[in-house]
Amino acid sequence: MGEMKLKKVTIAFTDALVEAKAIGDGDPRFGAKFIIEPGSEHEKLLDAEMLKVAKEKWKDDGEAVFALLKEKDKLCFIKKEYKDKKGVPYDGFKGMYYLSAGDPKSPATIIDRFGVEVLGPKVGTGKEQIRNAERLIYSGCQVHASYDIWAQDNTFGRRINAKLRGVMWAGDGERFGGGSPPASADEFADLAEDAESLV
Repeated sequence: MGEMKLKKVTIAFTDALVEAKAIGDGDPRFGAKFIIEPGSEHEKLLDAEMLKVAKEKWKDDGEAVFALLKEKDKLCFIKKEYKDKKGVPYDGFKGMYYLSAGDPKSPATIIDRFGVEVLGPKVGTGKEQIRNAERLIYSGCQVHASYDIWAQDNTFGRRINAKLRGVMWAGDGERFGGGSPPASADEFADLAEDAESLV
């Protein structure tokens, strides 16, 4: 496996972060998609890491297998727009590539901008934690993403996949599907009462 981190990347399809869901024609799983700009450092990092994993898995055949998987879209990183069944790119995906990362068994750790875990091993994955995670991470916001790249070679075929390990909120963005990002406490700073005056 190759552990990686992408900094300040736009996340999409965040509903599957806290509840296993089928995205497109796939099986239900935890995860999300990340929008990758063509020609960006993110693209170069992903290409290099996937090729490295392919060479580690398939040795001398690694480059040839990687090229074949790329041709058949059997990679976690796809250099095409992500489109709906009518062929229309989803919000945020027009002219962009995308990374699919997830896990069929467990949700990723969700962390706020202060490095505090809001969903994951330390705090659990209960209803309160799920609500906090959904308020924090939404489709269209910026995150730092941590994940592993790994090569699959079994009865289900050959692929190069990405297991999502965690996401950290990194900034607001245009919410896909309309609407505005959640309000922050800073917006209400001038309206907040002085706690000491209540003592």
